[in-house]
Amino acid sequence: MSESKGGPLPPVFFLGALLLQAALHFGLPLASVLTSPWNWFGSVLVLVGLTVMVLADAQFKKAKTAISPFDRPSALVSEGAFRVSRNPMYLGMVLTLLGAAIMWGTLTPLLVPWLFGWLVSSRFIRLEEGILTEVFGAEYEDYRRRVRRWL
Repeated sequence: MSESKGGPLPPVFFLGALLLQAALHFGLPLASVLTSPWNWFGSVLVLVGLTVMVLADAQFKKAKTAISPFDRPSALVSEGAFRVSRNPMYLGMVLTLLGAAIMWGTLTPLLVPWLFGWLVSSRFIRLEEGILTEVFGAEYEDYRRRVRRWL
């Protein structure tokens, strides 16, 4: 799960982003923007994000298709969480990071979810979209027109 033929997989970047948030919170907090009890709203986002990731992962396993962004998929998953977002696993990661940043309550960790979203879009999502277009053609293009990339 940590590395593939195309380099580190998204969960490695996700864990790195969580560590970066902690480092920014403790090393360069800049300003406290949310205090208790308001910062605990972040725990709701963390739970939602983790739930979305687990459900999306289960849908891939049920469809018996590749989960790695570097592997060729055998099925186009478009049900469940994939009806709302073409990338619910990445969305779940971003929501988890946003929730963690809110829980930290300081300004600098709030930069990480946006950076992570850009990273997965440029490094993984564009690659995956190309592969899905190649493998599923018109079926994927129809899905792409109906469902947004993030939300």
